[in-house]
Formats: sequence, C-alpha cells, structure tokens
Amino acid sequence: MATDEPIVWKDIDSRMRLGGDGDVDTPKNVNAVYVSIDNILSTSRGSRVMLRSFACDFKNLLFEHMHDEHLRKIIYQNLKEGIEGWDKRVKIDFIDIEQYPDNDSILLKIDLYIRGYEKVFTYKKTFNRGK
Repeated sequence: MATDEPIVWKDIDSRMRLGGDGDVDTPKNVNAVYVSIDNILSTSRGSRVMLRSFACDFKNLLFEHMHDEHLRKIIYQNLKEGIEGWDKRVKIDFIDIEQYPDNDSILLKIDLYIRGYEKVFTYKKTFNRGK
C-alpha cells in the first residue's frame, strides 16, 4: 500500500514478522513508535544483559487492587517515566487503566504526542494475568 506520508521514524519489529515484500517488517512512523512502546512494556527490567535498566517495570503491580490511589499513582508514574525515558519521541498526555476482573485482564490506554506530529495518538494494549 503506497502512502504519500514521508517516513519520519522507522524501526525493526522485534517479533520479526515478514512484510508484504517477504522481508522483515519495518514499521514506520506512528507504528514504529507503537512497536517501541510494546518493547518497553513487554521487557522485564534486568532481562537485557547489556542494558539491565531497560524496561518499564510495572507489570508486577498491574493486577494489584487499583482502588488504592497511591498504587495507581505509582503505576502511572512508572509508565510515564519508563516510556518517555526510553523513547524520546513520546510525550504522554493521559493514562487510563481499565480492570476487567471477570476475564482477569487490564486494558491500558495511553494518549500521547509523537515528535514530528501535531495530534494526540492513542496506544492501547490488553494485559492478561500470567501473560
């Protein structure tokens, strides 16, 4: 699919999916930033041998009871510092976490600005306990 949008950002998808051309997919622009956020959120702090501090180590707190406002603030701060600290293209505007205890999942929604664009984007990801 051709697009007239200039390539601002380009990354390699760590899942190593093949693109339509048979080569490793290289997400571009907004999708590249979303892949970067996925990597930050899915990496456990300390798991990267040469970069032990890389990650956003919030997953251990996600399934705690979010009724505690102090815990909620800690999670939000952890997300903001982790994402903005590791991806300088991103400025977080708003974070919302919706809990779904019936299916043991959480929906994370982040409204963010991406350098090079003048609008707010929404990143969404569902987390399931144990995954």
